[in-house]
Amino acid sequence: MGRVAAAHGIRGWVKIQPYTEYVDSLLDYETWWLGHEHGPWREVKPMQWETHAKTLVAQLPDCPDRNAAERLKGLLIAVPRSSLPEQTGDEYYWSDFDRIVGGQ
Repeated sequence: MGRVAAAHGIRGWVKIQPYTEYVDSLLDYETWWLGHEHGPWREVKPMQWETHAKTLVAQLPDCPDRNAAERLKGLLIAVPRSSLPEQTGDEYYWSDFDRIVGGQ
């Protein structure tokens, strides 16, 4: 769904590069998962957020300052597949791309 691109400011906010069609789509989900592609992952609930042009900025729990925010840089943001809306017609999720292309 996205990745942490950088620290934002000095109060522990992070800049998020969303991988969604709309910048604010991540805000539809109360809980996010942060981690690396092959783990480990941890559940977080964003405390505050704002949209900034083509990015989001968010304050996450246990991230009180810029140093903590900088340590999150590069982490991926995901949501449980079960919380995603059903696709219709020829729609697919990026996570399905390899399966779709590989199956043809």
